[in-house]
Amino acid sequence: MGNQRGYDFAFVQGFTGNAQDDSGNPVKIGGYASETPPTAVTAGQRVNTWHDLNGRVMVNASSIPPTIADGTMGGPLTFTISGTTTAQTIVPAPGAGNFVFIESVFCSNSHATTSVDISLIENSSTLVKGHLAHKGGGFVWEMKRGWKLHENQAFQAQLSSAVPVVYVNVQFYVST
Repeated sequence: MGNQRGYDFAFVQGFTGNAQDDSGNPVKIGGYASETPPTAVTAGQRVNTWHDLNGRVMVNASSIPPTIADGTMGGPLTFTISGTTTAQTIVPAPGAGNFVFIESVFCSNSHATTSVDISLIENSSTLVKGHLAHKGGGFVWEMKRGWKLHENQAFQAQLSSAVPVVYVNVQFYVST
């Protein structure tokens, strides 16, 4: 084919950038990577596509899963409750406008001789209660549609008596 390119579809030509008035050819293809959504432009202006840092095209701010205080966006997460009967935070509150969705919980008691009850708590209210027999007794609770906590609420657990180690394994995600 030589040095003559003819129609070269590998290159897009033009000098109109983001947030500039758009008219004429060529077909505009472009994008930028960002963790935050782009600012609004006015009608008729050209915009770049928005990509996450992995190159996926983003549609809106809810496309980015929010992170919670411990830096995670979802489970599984294992939390150990030991020697206390006060409510312990399993999944921290995710921040204003965000919700924790619990998909499943697996609780187990590792104490050799003491059984204990466990309460799963949202917003200071016990919503689920279970019994954990000694020597590994526990339960698995799997939600078909997920348990959506109220906005910006932590997921907590509380024991009826202090035992050395109870494990709470939770599969969850955070969303708007």
